[in-house]
Amino acid sequence: MDATLAPLDAALEGLRQGRAEESLATLVTELAAVRGASSAESWNAFLAKLRAHPLREAIHREPFSFRCYSKPRGYSPDAVALDYVLRAREMKVRSRDPVGAIHHFATHGQAARALLFRRDSIAREIDNAAARAKRPIRVFVAGAGHLRECDKSAAMGDGRVGRLVAFDRDPENLDGIRRDYPELPVVPHHGTIRQIAEGRHLFGDMDLVYSSGMLEALPHPAAVGLARALYGMLSPGGTLFLTHFLPGLAEAAFLEGFFDWRMMYRTPADLFDLVKELPPETVSTWVYSESTEGTLGILSIQKR
Repeated sequence: MDATLAPLDAALEGLRQGRAEESLATLVTELAAVRGASSAESWNAFLAKLRAHPLREAIHREPFSFRCYSKPRGYSPDAVALDYVLRAREMKVRSRDPVGAIHHFATHGQAARALLFRRDSIAREIDNAAARAKRPIRVFVAGAGHLRECDKSAAMGDGRVGRLVAFDRDPENLDGIRRDYPELPVVPHHGTIRQIAEGRHLFGDMDLVYSSGMLEALPHPAAVGLARALYGMLSPGGTLFLTHFLPGLAEAAFLEGFFDWRMMYRTPADLFDLVKELPPETVSTWVYSESTEGTLGILSIQKR
């Protein structure tokens, strides 16, 4: 018997006994400990065992985890997967079937709460920017996804946003935006991170530019280049709004194992490092904040 698989065995037995959420919460803690004590090589070896274990198949009866893990669009998580959190609905299953409890755990856990905090923070920033302006504002979003902040922003629906450029590399995301928000002043635009960083898309004169989710996929040089390019799109008085997952996410190992959701985690100091080369004479204010659980950092920079 492989002792390293004991947490997986225990979690699987817990699912069978109807203790899904309790068992998965314990598993999250135990996987975090394994990951924290492992080298990159030994962690990857453990992940191979985890994915061959019957627990993985049991968890993947749940659609959010399976969508992330299977990557039908080639990356994890895509906007359809995130909608399981951002437009959450409980699954209707038989009372003894653990899949409903697994789904609730996956869509209401620490990472899910950070995603909701991120969506709501962006919506508030759009509304705040609109409230400060004397005319309808111009907004640019890098990595729009399905643009679910529109569900929460009052300014998007009452004419205080004149134009929002929704930039995304996935054309299916842009099709979803067109379908779900046909009445809003949204301009979908297809392109890549490299094209933004290289200035091959000439967007400018923006009152608000934000990015949520893109930075976690980028190594330091590329993230610095993206942040610099986004800042360059601002008009005087405009705001750059960056969000980033922090190293305090206890679910990181669980997400890597069962969702194949891998991202770079940056400390607040790391986040400031992405923008430290901005010309200081052009910066009016810097404001840093975090989610209440310390899992998501937000850096807001106002241009002079």
